[in-house]
Amino acid sequence: TYDVPVTTTVICTSRVKILKKELVNGTNVYRVEVVRLRDRNADKVFEKLRRKINRGKTLRRHDVFPLLLTPLMSGKMEMSQRIYQGMEFLQCKELKAGDDERKRMQSVLYALAVKFLDRDELKMIKERIGMTVLGKMLFEDGVEKGIEKGVQQGLGRANALNMKLADAGRADDIIRAASDRTYQEQLFKEFGI
Repeated sequence: TYDVPVTTTVICTSRVKILKKELVNGTNVYRVEVVRLRDRNADKVFEKLRRKINRGKTLRRHDVFPLLLTPLMSGKMEMSQRIYQGMEFLQCKELKAGDDERKRMQSVLYALAVKFLDRDELKMIKERIGMTVLGKMLFEDGVEKGIEKGVQQGLGRANALNMKLADAGRADDIIRAASDRTYQEQLFKEFGI
């Protein structure tokens, strides 16, 4: 559209042994700029943030941005611990950021957790993610979808009962079931719905 060159950058974890600078797709060859964070130490990033908090300073977005990439860095800490601690820092009161900003940053760590952690490691940080703004939002979305699905299932079930009662010529039972929940449940059992 703008007639300018496009550069594709790939950020890879410190675990990657062989770096691919070209991707071949049929006759097309795509060249990429590879950024490898192996020379960056995640432990030092966390230590720097702790020191700043201990000195009574507030954290700003530019202070915590490096922690979003700590899962891709090297260091002694396991990747799951880096994500967990990253979530901790993003929830701390010393971070001066709004809920939307925190949610966006938490989303980065959440995406890396889903991409790189196994099921057991995800369980370990599940509780931490649940207490974040992002976790609350995911929970509320799940509840909303669950209610919506339950309502649809309930309507489908009631409609199926009404159809069976109508086919059986039992219009009075349709009216009674609409206002008597116990009777409606008896009819569900009777018709196997």
